[in-house]
Amino acid sequence: MLSRKGAGVELRSGAVELTDGRQLGYAEIGPRDAESRIVYCHGSPGCRLEIGALLHAGDVPTEELRIVAFDRPGFGLSTPQPSRTFMSFAADLAEAADKLDIGVMSLLGASGGAPYAMASAIALSERVERMAIVVGAGPPGAAGMEDSAIRRLPSQWAVLRRLQFWLLAMAFRRGRGDDALDKSIATLSEVDRRAMQRSLVRRWFGEVFAESLRQGGREAAVETAMYWTDWGFNPRDVAVPVTLWYGAQDTSMPIAVGRWLQEEIPESRLEVWPEHGHFTWVFSSALADVVADLCGVAH
Repeated sequence: MLSRKGAGVELRSGAVELTDGRQLGYAEIGPRDAESRIVYCHGSPGCRLEIGALLHAGDVPTEELRIVAFDRPGFGLSTPQPSRTFMSFAADLAEAADKLDIGVMSLLGASGGAPYAMASAIALSERVERMAIVVGAGPPGAAGMEDSAIRRLPSQWAVLRRLQFWLLAMAFRRGRGDDALDKSIATLSEVDRRAMQRSLVRRWFGEVFAESLRQGGREAAVETAMYWTDWGFNPRDVAVPVTLWYGAQDTSMPIAVGRWLQEEIPESRLEVWPEHGHFTWVFSSALADVVADLCGVAH
């Protein structure tokens, strides 16, 4: 197991072996016997290292809670899984959580991690207390998805889409990550572009991209198509309390998606950050607000 530290907080990174022989990579922060446990579902492309932002979040009580993030199949340290679905990830999560002694949990689905969190909340409803969806994607018919980065940026043509992600993966592998980052950052909102000028934020963004694509770009291309087709479940079937968090200045995932999800998910409420975009919440007090809400306490 590898580890890194920041501001007195340790991030531990490893992998668990599933019963079918596949490996599921994970990273975790906080004591393993903490009463509050949050499972984080990363963006797309993304990986377990997204929770590394917590190494620098002084206002999040990481000494009192355990936060775990799993690489999805084909990303980071996780073995690819042919014909995987959002619901098949829920099965992986259940098995991995058992192996890591994660019992009752809360879920946090960020951006492209939203459908994975929702699927897990449905499949594991008996052990999920509550859920947060942060700047999260909605299903193909959701209002606002036609204007999202998931629909706008990757090619609609499978061959070209795979080429796009292959070139992105090769750029990082061949030491041209800065150029690839600049091109990705240029597609973001103004507030997100400004945030990426901070060396800490840019370094985090680059590490997440590089690690998520360490096995190549094929899985990112395949996953993109998953967002465009039937999800295999209905958000209306989510039966746990949900808080939806969206940034008013986010051009990657419009607030309209959050409003649509609020109407669909029975026990949900929408919180809008006037000042935030798609990534700025990660390195601000907003992150502490999300964590506090998931732990069921005021912040």
